[in-house]
Amino acid sequence: MIFPKIESGFNWDLVVGKGPEHLYTPSYYEVDMNDVQTRWDARTVTYPGAVQVTTFNPGQERALIYVTGWGVDATRNSAGKDVALIASANPDFRVEVIDSSVGLTPEDMMRLRVKGWSTFATRYLPAIEDIPVGIPVSGAHGHSLGALVALELAKSGALPNKPDVVTLHDMPKAQPDKNPWVFMFGVGILDNAVKYPANAEQEAIAQLTVGAPNEGPVTALKLAHEQWELVKHMAEQGIEVDLHFATARNFFTKFLLFHGAYNRGIPDVHTMRMVHALRKRNGYAKKNLSYYVGDSGHYFAGQSARMARLIHFAQEQAAA
Repeated sequence: MIFPKIESGFNWDLVVGKGPEHLYTPSYYEVDMNDVQTRWDARTVTYPGAVQVTTFNPGQERALIYVTGWGVDATRNSAGKDVALIASANPDFRVEVIDSSVGLTPEDMMRLRVKGWSTFATRYLPAIEDIPVGIPVSGAHGHSLGALVALELAKSGALPNKPDVVTLHDMPKAQPDKNPWVFMFGVGILDNAVKYPANAEQEAIAQLTVGAPNEGPVTALKLAHEQWELVKHMAEQGIEVDLHFATARNFFTKFLLFHGAYNRGIPDVHTMRMVHALRKRNGYAKKNLSYYVGDSGHYFAGQSARMARLIHFAQEQAAA
């Protein structure tokens, strides 16, 4: 897939499903750094059931959840202000940011190994149960590992209501089974090494962040050692079944998958094949699931800006 050269933002082309054939992310939200800073300063952090949750826009009567990817800590300035972009781009929603891997314990890893993913994912339920009664969850969104968590919450019926929309970004597990070390090397090292032409959007986001994030090959290896069962799970094939049940259970919910064409550890071709296969055997998926491929990767600077804009687009589409 060839994308036009642009100076700022990212392009997304519809591959399968319904929706605009082309998205250009900056058209959905213009970054206001002062607004992002204000929302960042007003955030609250809680720990329901030992799950780290950062809340933005607490006065709103509808909520959306965003589950971070593996290794992201939204309380750090470097990651947190990026996440505050989601709140700034979606000011009409209470935004609950759930950190997918902060606070994981050896006991959690044992539960995953012995009882499987669905039981393991119940560790995130306190974060959902902590949302004030009467506030519906309009959208469930997640990146990478966070996409797997968001999908499980939708599939299991853990959300207080059927959401209007679910967006899943750069999601693992669509590829044929991999050696976990090969998977970790691709996602943790090759994806970090991808170079992208200078992009004004990335430069704007850099001005928001304070302090270098704790990432790179050494951190990837350290996390892999500490959370080996999680890495093995992410390297396995299996989201087609989860998507099948999630779309059937939430038959009025729009499901949007976004995958960067420059992912190295999770190639978009595998996700594309999985989506085509799912839509052939599942009428709900054929009706409600769309798949976009964009000129992004797994860890590009400015990722949270494009995430914020795509979530804004998705919520807007769901409300139409």
